Amino acid sequence: MGPDSESLRPFQEILFSRFLPNKTVLYLFGEEGGPLTSGLSVTEGKTGLNGQPTAYVCEQFTCKNPVNTPEEFEKMLEMP
Repeated sequence: MGPDSESLRPFQEILFSRFLPNKTVLYLFGEEGGPLTSGLSVTEGKTGLNGQPTAYVCEQFTCKNPVNTPEEFEKMLEMP
């Protein structure tokens, strides 16, 4: 799976259809159930869920619980 994977497309469409001028997007790929490693502290302790694309939304140095469906991701972005 890569950043152009069909399984990521619904997440990308939701994310890039919104005006979020200060967003940072990271694509990380790891072994099933293993940690996602990038060398960046922001990714420390992050893992994928059930072998599916997993979204983490973080603000002010705090991340919300990860989600792995486009519907959950969309709701998360709408929350204050």
